[in-house]
Amino acid sequence: MLDEYFQLALNRIHVSFGSSIRRPVHIKRQGRIFEIHVDKKIIYAPGMRRWRMYRNGIDMRLERVARRYGLHDLSPTERDEWVIDIGAYMGEWTLYMLRKGFNVLSIEPDPLAARCFERNMNLHAPADSKWLLDERVCFHEKRGSVTFYSEPVNADGSIFPSVKHASVPLTREAARLDTIIGDRIGEKRICALKMDAEGAEPELLMGAQNLLAGELQIGIDAGAERLGESTVEECKNILINAGFRLIENPSGDIVMAVSDREKEISS
Repeated sequence: MLDEYFQLALNRIHVSFGSSIRRPVHIKRQGRIFEIHVDKKIIYAPGMRRWRMYRNGIDMRLERVARRYGLHDLSPTERDEWVIDIGAYMGEWTLYMLRKGFNVLSIEPDPLAARCFERNMNLHAPADSKWLLDERVCFHEKRGSVTFYSEPVNADGSIFPSVKHASVPLTREAARLDTIIGDRIGEKRICALKMDAEGAEPELLMGAQNLLAGELQIGIDAGAERLGESTVEECKNILINAGFRLIENPSGDIVMAVSDREKEISS
């Protein structure tokens, strides 16, 4: 933690010497939650180190997250259009999409991250926006509960224990993604899925057959979080078999895809 205060001091020096990009950042702690103050705004985070991502301002951080998943240039084509944010954490992509006019169903099973998410939505979500938070774990089987390994400080919570950080096992309610969607928004139109499941991406996709039968764009962080192994190839195979076309991108850990229904119909 001392190193973070040192880095905060360095950031203030950059700002004082006229950096055109850096913003002054201050931190206040409320129990296990950190208030990150930047540009006279506040964003809530489960870990102090998260402030580094906001040195260039909140808006730039939100856009950077959206661009990372290839889901930054979408716009609603009809009223009451939804997107799904899995592994919503503190709500960065959710906020970005709410500002663009989408409704968002966000899924975050880590209790501390979910509390930060709620605070950020209550503070930053547009007044007329519609968002829902579900704290169940997405799974591929019909199961009442699973062990979820909580590690909110480094955004490393998963059904698989982290190989990088110490985690705390919690018993959390679990359901298939299709079930969660049906429970919360019924048959509303869904046009995008963003996923960061820390290694559990294949299980999640296997519980989303109904969702994958629709027309949508997908961005998945499939990096080496499954006990140190990547799920990129597994995710690609599942999506291809479900009728999706993969989108090339420079990040090997991010799987991007779009449903290829028009091609199927024409053939």
